Amino acid sequence: MPKLRKPSLPKGRIVPRGQADRWLDEAQRGLIREDYAGVIQVCERALALVPATAPVRADLLNCLANAYGLLRRFEEAYQVALEAVRIAPKDPVLWYNLGQSARYTLRTGESLTYFEHAAEYNPDPEQAKMYAKGVKFARQLVANDLELRGPAFTLNQLIEQQGEFQAAVALMSAGRWLEAEEKFRRVIAMADVLPQPWGNLGLTLLMQRRFDETELALRRALEIDPKYELARQNLANLPEIRRSGRLPGVAIHDPMAEAKVSQRFIYEKG
Repeated sequence: MPKLRKPSLPKGRIVPRGQADRWLDEAQRGLIREDYAGVIQVCERALALVPATAPVRADLLNCLANAYGLLRRFEEAYQVALEAVRIAPKDPVLWYNLGQSARYTLRTGESLTYFEHAAEYNPDPEQAKMYAKGVKFARQLVANDLELRGPAFTLNQLIEQQGEFQAAVALMSAGRWLEAEEKFRRVIAMADVLPQPWGNLGLTLLMQRRFDETELALRRALEIDPKYELARQNLANLPEIRRSGRLPGVAIHDPMAEAKVSQRFIYEKG
């Protein structure tokens, strides 16, 4: 599990408990109505005022993570859910939702540990089956990922590699190409089995005008997966970029953006 960061939202000020509860109720009713944009607005307004250690803050963060997740804004859901479990580290609902967010951001190793925490802290026999199902499915995903990487690859290494990949993507989004390159090279060095690190590495090299290295990276991505269409398209566009010297605009493709959220996040306790 990664080190949980301090909440990035403002610490807030003292507000009447009743007001905080009304905000929470409004957010939960918004989830029921599927007004996810409204939920985000309510939660962000409330979180700017509610103290950082108030128990209700964890519930508000949970609603916010749900809204992000159900809008398929999975990385934002993941970051907010991390903040929630820091406040209430023995709440199974929060761990379960963090596991869901981790799964949908392709952090399968972390997802397993979070579902296990949810099952561990769950006091409700009626919920045990749901948590056990989450653990079982996460273990299957992790087993597949570890098998791909070889018998000596560990769960901790998988968590580290997947975390490095996501950190590299974040650096790409910020246009920090050299730093992203270094991260992707580390991902590849840990286990060279996936095309995406090579495809993304190619883009970081392209944006540094290192065209020969770009071509090699994209060709390596296609060696691993000849059906990797993004790498094929970028490779096809490379000659014109070389000729013109004009770098393309960059859009980060999220493979889970169109994914169906097959299992609803939990937003109410009890």
